[in-house]
Amino acid sequence: MIQGITYEQAPTRIIEAVEGFLAYDPLDTNSLDSILGGIRSGQIGVFDVEGSLYFTELYKDNLHVIGMFGGLAEESEQAEALTHLAHMLNANSITIKGRPGWLKVAAKYGYEHLYTIMRKQL
Repeated sequence: MIQGITYEQAPTRIIEAVEGFLAYDPLDTNSLDSILGGIRSGQIGVFDVEGSLYFTELYKDNLHVIGMFGGLAEESEQAEALTHLAHMLNANSITIKGRPGWLKVAAKYGYEHLYTIMRKQL
């Protein structure tokens, strides 16, 4: 079951989830405040998908997943639920920001590698 939730409904759960997925973000492009601001403004959607929280942005007809956290279900269940969520939101495609290991998993469900981000620490 997929259910949209607001910050007001579950602030502690949302904060813990955001902190959890940001801990694995090697780009460090988001902060807790920026994500929470996006949720409060409605730019970032939060969906409970079988006990996991998915943080998403809708760009034109693309559902972009900026983070996932929680008791993640089996790969196939996640892939099916994410596709269902995209259809619910009238999206024609899905993009996912993730570490390289996720590409191996996602490729089994039709996802392809689109680009690589490089960084030089100064």
